[in-house]
Amino acid sequence: MTLPLTYDLLRQNLYFILPELCLFSTFIFILIIRIIKVKSFISATKIISWVGLFSAIIFTLNQLNIVKSSGEIDLFYSSISLGVFSIYIKLIIILGGLFTLLLSFDHNNQGDYEEHLPEFCMLLFLMLAGGFLLPMARNMAMVFLAFEMVSLPGYLLVGFYKKDRQSAESSFKYFIYGSVISAGVLYGMSLLYMKTGSTDLFFLPNSLNPQEIILPWLIIITGAAFKTGLFPFHFWMPEVYKGSPFSVALLLSSVSKTAGLAFLFITVRFCFLSLESESLLLTFITVLSCVSMFYGNLGALKQTHLRGLLAYSGIANTGYLTGLIICSKNENPESVFLYYTLFYILSNSTIFILYATMKKKGFDEFLPGWKLNSSGSFFLAGLWTVLMGSLTGLPPFAGFWAKLFLLNSIFNSWNLSHQIEYIILFSSILINTLISLFYYFKIPANLFFGYSNPLPKEKSNYSILFLTSIIACLLLIIFGLFYIEQPLEFFSLR
Repeated sequence: MTLPLTYDLLRQNLYFILPELCLFSTFIFILIIRIIKVKSFISATKIISWVGLFSAIIFTLNQLNIVKSSGEIDLFYSSISLGVFSIYIKLIIILGGLFTLLLSFDHNNQGDYEEHLPEFCMLLFLMLAGGFLLPMARNMAMVFLAFEMVSLPGYLLVGFYKKDRQSAESSFKYFIYGSVISAGVLYGMSLLYMKTGSTDLFFLPNSLNPQEIILPWLIIITGAAFKTGLFPFHFWMPEVYKGSPFSVALLLSSVSKTAGLAFLFITVRFCFLSLESESLLLTFITVLSCVSMFYGNLGALKQTHLRGLLAYSGIANTGYLTGLIICSKNENPESVFLYYTLFYILSNSTIFILYATMKKKGFDEFLPGWKLNSSGSFFLAGLWTVLMGSLTGLPPFAGFWAKLFLLNSIFNSWNLSHQIEYIILFSSILINTLISLFYYFKIPANLFFGYSNPLPKEKSNYSILFLTSIIACLLLIIFGLFYIEQPLEFFSLR
């Protein structure tokens, strides 16, 4: 269904982008508060942020109901397309934004930068808006705009602690790398426009040989690969994760990564299904996926720093998800992609939240130094076991079903085509799942069996962050034990 942009229907077009308008409005309101110097601007920023985020959630859920009944909707001369897949991606992005707000509003994680909270929230909501637009964008100009809306706030937020040398250095390098990639994406779009004569990213004239646009598409896809940390565009992740503020590392690993993964999935899958040289692309994606898995997991084995471990883990998980791109249509890879991404982001984000509660008790990010300091830490170690088990893909956690659905889609695709690439991909995922077991479970192992001098016992502190961690872990267990097929059916786009 296409809604042409006329004055009569402009309001209807705007109605379908109400979640994005909520995020932009929140950005503007916080900016006004900062400019007019409201007396209690910190409290006002928190209130406006929560209102803006939950308003976006409500309008996004309303969009889901409309699109499920009426089908995909093209808006603003088809520059953006509102479909079920993009709406689910937006809900996952909101989840990352929710965890980031919780962490950034915690006084103990703000340090001396609490007075700059409005600036942090402004950049956060700008990135959320860009993340919303990226999976919906179909026009080259809109794609580039959304891409930069995700990127530019990230450059600033990584260097948010400007007096910290490592933070400033990471921000500068991230900006340089990102600028080069953005220039490349723009160049790829110009080449694609020269070949197709249209700014529609997914337009292929009948007279055009699909092989003629392989190079422009590869250049454009490079941008999404950079955002997600897919090998060989992963080089920025470990240093940026370690150098950025903790809440920013959470933001990059959830909001930015989810938006990039969705765009990567949409664009590469379009190429895979449209180009005649499908076998060549199948081999290319298989190699990228497998190398990313092995590089990420083997790199994580030697990490002693929490954020370094999560950075390399993110590279490996990007490799897992990339393998879904080449799966058969019959296996509904979009639903598996959403299912896997949801529980990966939930587990990964909860790790940041849970560590923030441990930081108050004297834990630093040096993993070998983690040890029990009170009887309550057995419960803490149990929470880490749930999170690590879900990320590894072990039962009875939700991550097990996500990994199983992934393997099932790849195996069934091999049954249909009998191409060796699927067997290589399937075997690589199994091997890398075993490798990940060794570095994921060294965290609960250190907590259960560490023999360092214990820290002084403290009273139990049931902060909002700790309670959020408990709820997230319970969800991972509940979905792992009681809800197997239902979530996958819920994400079905058919």
